[in-house]
Amino acid sequence: MRKLPHLLFLCLALATVRKTNAHRPRVEASVVQPRPTLTNTTTTAHQQYSVRSSRSLLASHDCVNCSFPLLLHIKKTDEDSVVAELMSYLITFTSGTQFYLVYDDLLPGVGGVLRTCQEAWVDTTLLPYRPTSQLLMETLKSFYHALPMRNIVVLCSPQHVITLFEEVKKNMVESPTIQWLVFAKEDLTERLPGMLREGTQVALIQRATTRKALLFSSRVDPDDQIRFHHVGVWSADIGGNQQEELIPDLEQMYSDFQGRELLVTTNDNWPFFKINTLDNGTIIPISGIDLQVITTLSDSLNFTFRVIRPPDDNWGGPQPDGSITGLVGQVARHEAHATLCELTITSSRETVVDFTAPYYMESTTLVSNALKEKNRAFAVFSPFTAQVWICICVVTALVGPVLYVVSHIMIVYVGKKDHVHHSMQSLSFNMYRNLMVQGNQITSPHWSLRFIFFFWYLFCFYIYAMYSGTLTAVLAVPAFEKPIDSLEHLAQAHHDGYTIGTTRDSSFEDAFKGAVSGIYHEVWKLFNHKDRDQSFLSTPASGFDMILKQKYVYINAQLNSELIATQQGRANYYIARETFLPQGYGIACSSGSPFKEVFSNILLRLTEAGLVYKWADNEVNKVAKNNSPTSETGPTAIKIQHLQAAFFMLVIGFATSAAVFGGEIVASRLRQNDKTTKLMEKASVVI
Repeated sequence: MRKLPHLLFLCLALATVRKTNAHRPRVEASVVQPRPTLTNTTTTAHQQYSVRSSRSLLASHDCVNCSFPLLLHIKKTDEDSVVAELMSYLITFTSGTQFYLVYDDLLPGVGGVLRTCQEAWVDTTLLPYRPTSQLLMETLKSFYHALPMRNIVVLCSPQHVITLFEEVKKNMVESPTIQWLVFAKEDLTERLPGMLREGTQVALIQRATTRKALLFSSRVDPDDQIRFHHVGVWSADIGGNQQEELIPDLEQMYSDFQGRELLVTTNDNWPFFKINTLDNGTIIPISGIDLQVITTLSDSLNFTFRVIRPPDDNWGGPQPDGSITGLVGQVARHEAHATLCELTITSSRETVVDFTAPYYMESTTLVSNALKEKNRAFAVFSPFTAQVWICICVVTALVGPVLYVVSHIMIVYVGKKDHVHHSMQSLSFNMYRNLMVQGNQITSPHWSLRFIFFFWYLFCFYIYAMYSGTLTAVLAVPAFEKPIDSLEHLAQAHHDGYTIGTTRDSSFEDAFKGAVSGIYHEVWKLFNHKDRDQSFLSTPASGFDMILKQKYVYINAQLNSELIATQQGRANYYIARETFLPQGYGIACSSGSPFKEVFSNILLRLTEAGLVYKWADNEVNKVAKNNSPTSETGPTAIKIQHLQAAFFMLVIGFATSAAVFGGEIVASRLRQNDKTTKLMEKASVVI
């Protein structure tokens, strides 16, 4: 009963197809190649009975999505029967449920392949051969076909097979998720490897006779050359006989590189990768976190590596003109197998290379000039604000007159007089003495005056304690200019004459350039786009040199900044307290690299064990040990800069006294002149 709906569907579909094709010629049983039937029924079958829903890409007449009603019109031939048996044997070695059949009119067996795929309930798409293979390339890159594993069966003439793989190489569609099954009647084991790159997994089925086939599998040998290895034989009489896997397990195969040499490109970027370039161009790796990582991988996977570097010494990535620069460019062009050099995983770079799982995570920071100490010429006034100073001066100036008024009120209304009469000047000066903690020389028998003295003494004591304590702290702890601690401070820094910079073609530049709004977009406007060499530098070391030469803010990774600053003198730089733009570093492999997952598995184990961060701590400790101070540091002696405010006050006092003294002399002479003039006037009157 469960099969009844399926039978009804097949009957209804068969009736519909026969009705649709009633006016078209029927295919005879003697026809070996069922091509006319496929071409004539393409549109109807695809629109009405496609196993999957139609897509705009596959709706053209060049692509057929096969269904059972279509196969009922294809007559079985002897050639199809043999190919069907062979395909039934091969399909057991494939993984996934998505097949593409690329065919031409020169090689028979399409019907046998289709029947086998449909009997195995495999989703099969027909792609007629075209010289440019544009439809195949677009289909492989289409989102709607991105199943975990895809299998491509090629039934074409030898020349068409060579042309097809030239297009695969040109369009860089190598992928470990694509398995190629190539049927050939000629020996292609010598011609085809030149068209392949690592990552294109090809199983070559060479038809030795009508009922026998030789099985070959593409492998990368220890000399880094791709060759076809004979793995078995198949015959229609006895079946298959294999010595090795036709479609090998990539993870198992790449668990041992068999001593193969890999090219690793990097930059001189300590603490991640320190290298030394000899006069003959040979690059010797010295130390670094990434050197520890690649060495561990080579020991675990049995390969050696040779270090090269990009001509432009950039980290690089895709450019607006279509070029790919730096480290990323070398890997994308297959000039190197991999690169690791504090290389950040970004979306733009992932369009041209494949990244492993990240093995190190850190944030970004701002590095600027060391903070300058504020001028201490008026440090003596720093303990209090201007408002407090005004209040103290006003109170000190008024307390003397208040005492003088109170003493006179006591005489007028109470009739009590002090033993010693004090003038207003004497009272004011003594109150000032109290403020300076010099004691009080005034005594009074009146309790009202005594209460005023008592609370004035408390006021002076409190002010003196606060002032002396704060002044000591100010002199002991130097005050610095406002630091540049976040991205929000960059606008003011740029206004103050600072140049904003970062590493050229780096993930930092990519993040700011790609922002369309927000703080990153605002910061991007602050870079010097007229003279890019001022803002976009080749290496982090260049950025630290610029900081020592001018007012400069450099955007860089946190660990790299800490180590370079420590190495070149931590006192010369200021590293912001706030961080931003967290990023992960990974190993960039060529697009479609089959050993990417093997690298990722080992990197994950290294990260989980904490080894990568341990290696980072080791590099930090090396720098800290080599740059540790040789002598003990302690409190420094008070210098003239600390007391210059006191000397300024003394000079101001002397200057004021000199000015008053000059004024008194002038006033005395004016009075003498007045007296002389009056005496002469009186004498003239008497005469």
